[in-house]
Amino acid sequence: MAITRRVFMKGGAMALVGTAAIPSFLTRAAFGIDRALGNGKKRLVVLFQRGGAHGLTLLLPHGEQAYYAMRPSINIPRPQNGKDSAIGLDRFFCLHPPMTAFKPH
Repeated sequence: MAITRRVFMKGGAMALVGTAAIPSFLTRAAFGIDRALGNGKKRLVVLFQRGGAHGLTLLLPHGEQAYYAMRPSINIPRPQNGKDSAIGLDRFFCLHPPMTAFKPH
């Protein structure tokens, strides 16, 4: 499908509107928690993702065979006792190896 100027401009405008709405949404969400709790304390919520830090890298579905089939060269090994293996959470999900601080006790 060829991209026309109209489609390009429409998509660009939607992207601009969408990114302009994100900061106000995050501000409302962060301050909304404090109002609901009624404690008056401010909280700063920061999400920092760099490079390949996304859902399938940080929280792995090791119980899903398709994960290993679709990512043969970049998958994280299943949970084992080894240093470079994933940190098991349950029978389906696990954490990336450097995320040991986030493992529930």
